[in-house]
Amino acid sequence: MDVTQIFRLEPYVGVEAVKFGMSPDEVEGLWGAPDRTSSNALKERVEYRSGVSATYSKENALVELGFPRTCTNRSVRGVAVFSPQR
Repeated sequence: MDVTQIFRLEPYVGVEAVKFGMSPDEVEGLWGAPDRTSSNALKERVEYRSGVSATYSKENALVELGFPRTCTNRSVRGVAVFSPQR
């Protein structure tokens, strides 16, 4: 996964072609295999790809995506998420 790509985040929908509710296999089909996998405190599956995290519910549905601050080119409806606002 190339984290330097520009990602459009759509609240309550997903990021580009990755949509909330997708299975781990569906996300892997779009973003490739995870670098590593773990469980969080709620025993939910968490996958990591180049610093991007994907968390799945116990029913294996994507419920959360996380991006590191190094991904400065993320935007929501045209507003840069990690850029300082003036």
